[in-house]
Amino acid sequence: MSDDIGRERAAFEPELIETRRALHRHPELGFAEHETAALVTERLRALGYEPQTGVGRTGVIADLEGAGPGPTLLIRADMDALALDEVPHGRTARRPPAACTRAGTTRIPARYSGSRRC
Repeated sequence: MSDDIGRERAAFEPELIETRRALHRHPELGFAEHETAALVTERLRALGYEPQTGVGRTGVIADLEGAGPGPTLLIRADMDALALDEVPHGRTARRPPAACTRAGTTRIPARYSGSRRC
């Protein structure tokens, strides 16, 4: 990783961590991800995207146009939690406790929210 990319990543790492923690604290089951969709929409707008909301009820999509013609890349991230019982612990205790995020579910939207910056 070049020094410039490393410095840029370090600059927005706290925001990515907070986004992941926020998603982890408030898991929402499929088709009920209203707070999650709002958070993702807010983050996308802050990065200059024009997200479309309500896709498939609670989905969010956004297009990033390249500088010229070329291949198309699709990035997809699940936002829904699984209905699993979990013992709440520490600052990442979930609300509601009967829903549990999948490991990638909290990391992927947080990671992709920072991908445009790199």
